[in-house]
Amino acid sequence: MAGGVLCLAVAFRGEPIAATESIKGALSRAGAVITSAQRLGNQALVVSFELDARNAGALHAELRGVSQMLDESDAKLDRAALDLTPDTELSGTLHVTLVHNAADERVELPKVPG
Repeated sequence: MAGGVLCLAVAFRGEPIAATESIKGALSRAGAVITSAQRLGNQALVVSFELDARNAGALHAELRGVSQMLDESDAKLDRAALDLTPDTELSGTLHVTLVHNAADERVELPKVPG
């Protein structure tokens, strides 16, 4: 069966480490397999995942439970749950905007020769 692609965005209020654990748990409980994750300082988290379309509704519920879904992402998950056959494999990207009061992390850059 041909696969589908989801590009989702959510906002998470709280510390970045708590966000990482909450999002990882939500994806896992929904039956998603995380294929990669990247934290962009203390401002965002980008997670790539794979999921069977039959679990799109569970993913929707899990993400709503731990974060604030953005309207467009709500609609995309609803369409995936309704329009695709259950065995359709979805690959997706979840962009998590971190909303908190902590300062951004400083990263030491190596000196460039020359």
